[in-house]
Amino acid sequence: TMPSADAMAQASPAIIDRFQAIKKVDLSRMSNLAGDIESLKDMPLTSCNLYNCKKLTGVMPPNIFVLLLEGKAKFDGCGTITMPSADAMAQASPAIIDRVEAIEKVDLSGMSNLVGVMPPHIFVLLLESKANFLSGCGTITMPSADAMAQASPAIIDRVQAIEQVDLSGMSNLAGVMPPHIFVLLLESKANFLSGCGTI
Repeated sequence: TMPSADAMAQASPAIIDRFQAIKKVDLSRMSNLAGDIESLKDMPLTSCNLYNCKKLTGVMPPNIFVLLLEGKAKFDGCGTITMPSADAMAQASPAIIDRVEAIEKVDLSGMSNLVGVMPPHIFVLLLESKANFLSGCGTITMPSADAMAQASPAIIDRVQAIEQVDLSGMSNLAGVMPPHIFVLLLESKANFLSGCGTI
């Protein structure tokens, strides 16, 4: 079992320095590796391959989530991995937030172990058909009204600029749709519910 994030924080300065100097992790196929992915929260990783670490679970820290979105991390075959909360993302460093907001396309299809609430920026990519996010994933929930209200003005403008949406067949999509998208649905400009989860 991996040590907890708290245990790592209490390690000797020399161990912490070595831990934080690691840039790439490849523990793929270590199916007996157990623990919480949060243990990696203080690592300045540039890539992370935990493919098929079946006993690894937890809430992804923002620094690891951005690697996943950038295509630099693999968690296929792990236990249930949850996206970071809106609060966790809001507390992330400005550099992490800038990297997330710079992402223009996402493909996380087939990650059946990925669950959680998607951040507003990633939701916009989904609405703009720039994210192959849900096909084969676990239950993915749209961001809350509060999270959308706290999104940057650029994100809000992009959502309001959307004139047509097709998310049909996304059986794992759940949540409350934003008012603008609901109006599109009422105007028959959104093929949103056919084959979707509980919306």
